Amino acid sequence: MDIQKGIFPSTFLFFLGLFSLSLLLHFPFLNKDLIGVHVWRQTQTQTGIDNFCREGNSILNPTLNSNPETDRIVRLEFPLMQWGFAQVEKHFSNPVLITRL
Repeated sequence: MDIQKGIFPSTFLFFLGLFSLSLLLHFPFLNKDLIGVHVWRQTQTQTGIDNFCREGNSILNPTLNSNPETDRIVRLEFPLMQWGFAQVEKHFSNPVLITRL
């Protein structure tokens, strides 16, 4: 029992320090827009989140901005994460920051 009491605080402080260091190093980039060649999936996810907020909140009808001549509903996977992020985004103003956090 005494060994576990001594290990837990040091382990907790170690992981808290890692999290704090990661947040500090990523802080300048948290508020920037999604750019680059390799972020196509992230931008597709963010578009789905934005469309849940702007156009409709139905989790069964996720829309993307492609194919304007159709209903734009794209059912690749069940969009639970995107829908959940959209619910948080409705209450806060910065969608990219919310997604990155």
